[in-house]
Amino acid sequence: MADVWLLHDHLGETELFRADAIEHLKSDRQQIVARRVGGDNYTTILHISGRKELPEGFAVDLLRAIGKARQDHPDEDTVIVLRDDFGRGWKYETQVLSAYKPPA
Repeated sequence: MADVWLLHDHLGETELFRADAIEHLKSDRQQIVARRVGGDNYTTILHISGRKELPEGFAVDLLRAIGKARQDHPDEDTVIVLRDDFGRGWKYETQVLSAYKPPA
């Protein structure tokens, strides 16, 4: 089975999280945090500050995107990019790893 990775790139700092390693996911209006399988500590997957907020149901939508990536690309590693769509909200972009191009 191929891996699904979550990628958040913010101000030149890129973080990748393997979706299969996530055992517990929780969120509020400012962040999404995850705990690794068998781990005790939480890691921040996405944190925003200022007046921006994550939309209601963002974490559940993320789980749906992970499931869809697994279904659509069962034999190829996939990257789900978490992006701020500049005033239009947050979105997910799913790309197969072999075709992934970082933002310019």
